[in-house]
Amino acid sequence: MARLRDILQQQRKKNFVGRQNELIFFSSLLHSTSPDYHLIYIYGPGGQGKTTLLKQFGDICLETSVPFFQLDCRYIEAHPDSFKQTFQVSSPFGEAEVFDAIDKHQGLVVVMIDTYEKLKPLDDWLRLEFLPELSGNVITVITGRSALSTNWKTDPGWQSITKTFSLKELSDEESKQLLNRRNIPIENIHRIVQYTHGNPLALSIVADMFDQRSNSHFDPLDSPDIMKTLLEQFVQEVPSPAHKAALELCSLVNVTTEQLIEEVLGPQLAHELFNWLTTLTFIEKGPAGIYPHDIARDAIANELHWRNPDWYRHLHIRTQQYYITRLLKKTGESQRALLFGLIFLHRMNPAVKPFFEFQETGSSWMDLLKEEDKPHLLEMVKKFEGAASVKIFEQWLNHEAAAIWVFRDAEKRPAGLVLKIDVEKLKNKTHDGIINEVISYKNKLKIEEGQLITAFRTWMGREHYQNVSGVQSAIFLAIVQYYFTPGLAVSMLSCAHPGFWSQVLNYADLHQVNELDYEMNETPHGWYLHDWRERPPLAWLELMGKREINEEESPSTEVQASTHSLTEKQFTDAVHEALKFVDHPKKLIGNSLLQCRFVKENNELENSEINLALTLADKIKKAVSSLESSPKDEMLHRILFRSFINPVGSQEQTADFLYMSFSTYRRNLKKAVDRVADILWLEEQKVH
Repeated sequence: MARLRDILQQQRKKNFVGRQNELIFFSSLLHSTSPDYHLIYIYGPGGQGKTTLLKQFGDICLETSVPFFQLDCRYIEAHPDSFKQTFQVSSPFGEAEVFDAIDKHQGLVVVMIDTYEKLKPLDDWLRLEFLPELSGNVITVITGRSALSTNWKTDPGWQSITKTFSLKELSDEESKQLLNRRNIPIENIHRIVQYTHGNPLALSIVADMFDQRSNSHFDPLDSPDIMKTLLEQFVQEVPSPAHKAALELCSLVNVTTEQLIEEVLGPQLAHELFNWLTTLTFIEKGPAGIYPHDIARDAIANELHWRNPDWYRHLHIRTQQYYITRLLKKTGESQRALLFGLIFLHRMNPAVKPFFEFQETGSSWMDLLKEEDKPHLLEMVKKFEGAASVKIFEQWLNHEAAAIWVFRDAEKRPAGLVLKIDVEKLKNKTHDGIINEVISYKNKLKIEEGQLITAFRTWMGREHYQNVSGVQSAIFLAIVQYYFTPGLAVSMLSCAHPGFWSQVLNYADLHQVNELDYEMNETPHGWYLHDWRERPPLAWLELMGKREINEEESPSTEVQASTHSLTEKQFTDAVHEALKFVDHPKKLIGNSLLQCRFVKENNELENSEINLALTLADKIKKAVSSLESSPKDEMLHRILFRSFINPVGSQEQTADFLYMSFSTYRRNLKKAVDRVADILWLEEQKVH
């Protein structure tokens, strides 16, 4: 009797179309006794079918009895130990030591590494250390969104044994073949092929749509955003309201499990709903649960937020409860994962989004200080804060009241640091004038015996100091985890350019203590404080949940009515976000620019959100149009016009349409967005 895995393999093969060059090349390589290539690198934008192609490669390995590894970089922390551990766990040779097993195997072995863009920090380590140590019978297949880095291309060794494939859209014929195999009504096929432009994910979503409702008529809205329109329509076509709710929940959370569905939506259909989600083309599976493709997640979550804010709030409240009930029972990595799940719920909030790199928090990992780290940390401090700060930091290294958190990169080098001071242990003045001011201020806080007051005195990343980055976000996550330390009465965080952080830190109920402001290395610094006696951790989590769903007015709302709460960078980010929806004003509701005076004071109608959104859209379009008449800015106008006003498709398609390389297009797109932001920023200043 056939096994289920055999049936699944047959169905995957039956429904797969295109990519013949890649499949033939891989198959021929497996039949070679001495392969000429040991690395296959496949890249392309999201939705092009890289993961699906890897599954086909896996099936070819099964058919030819070639053992293979499957690694998904979403679930690998960006340091060598994590990668090696996952490599061992995914071994097709069981519990045997993996390198010995590969050496002893008579024949080829395939290593498949998917979603490589999530593992950027390990790029050099894999190229120089890990892969070269594998036996000569190993073929490695890597898929990612970006082309191979220059270091691979310029290495004569790797260059000669690497085959690269850039995945493009399917041809019209291949698209028709895929739709025919999915039993799409023939009268719809031509329109679908024209609409989807051969994007595999778009085609699969349409096919899923017909699977859900056999009487579906393909009639998408006239929208340039194919994925978004398809997914919005798909949500309307699912089998029942319960299925729709499960899909919406899946789009909001980092990872979905059957238990999460059971607690948030109820136990009756949890098993059925979870199994149904796993059948959808744009849902992917990982060791911790399932998650939507990034494009699908954003489209469904944004549409839900706009269409049904009450249901959006309900899902958030229930999901918050799910995480919070588990949070205080966990420690270490498990607790940090739950905290990340809670923070992930805020990822679309304009007060949080610009300040947190949700995709790159795993780019570094936290460790204790080692003696060999000290020169690197001192060099880091000197680079960003000067020689005087180095002397102060050096004396804290061995102080009993201080602790150093080190954040390491893939090569285990310090990529960032935090200097934490236990102020309650300091009975006298120290060598550090800044901390002495904090000690004096402690008297106002009335700290009692046994209560802790912690000052995060210094923090930074090796490359970006305190700018938003993967390291910065990992540091913030570690600090949030520290908030749950028993006995903590007050926590304080020092920041360079404190005004920059006011939006997100006020949102997180940290408030600047203006009397403790100071200057270091000709840079303004300030302290943000939270009193955990007034608002303990659980009450704080409840407050954060309310702020995310707008049930509690943020104390910074009044300040945010003017651009004084938006730095120029935040203003530019908001302009970029607004450009994406300039032809869909309803979706501009919630953009922070709506609170700017250049919008409010130019609005001739009542200041309702939709009227403000219409005014903002008009302002942006006029700013884009103003570039057309300038010889210097005419190219920037064309890029913006074809990217947002009258778009031709994906960014890759736009670059092709404009006869530009993708990298040139991206570079000039940023320049063009900055130019429009400058125009609007100047108008805002004039209004003031």
